[in-house]
Amino acid sequence: MKIFFYFLLGLILVALTIDIYSYFNEGFFWTPISKIVNISTPVFLFIYLLIWFIKEKNEAPKQ
Repeated sequence: MKIFFYFLLGLILVALTIDIYSYFNEGFFWTPISKIVNISTPVFLFIYLLIWFIKEKNEAPKQ
């Protein structure tokens, strides 16, 4: 789970770097790779948060 978190953090940093660079260069860096990164980042974020929520729910103390 920790590896997935660091992978997601790196993916978000790459996506932000690409977006900032393309904003200041009038979309110069809009390559297919940057489109894949920008589409996959929210997908991986949703999967990570879903796994984290399920894991926390299962570890909750039962009464």
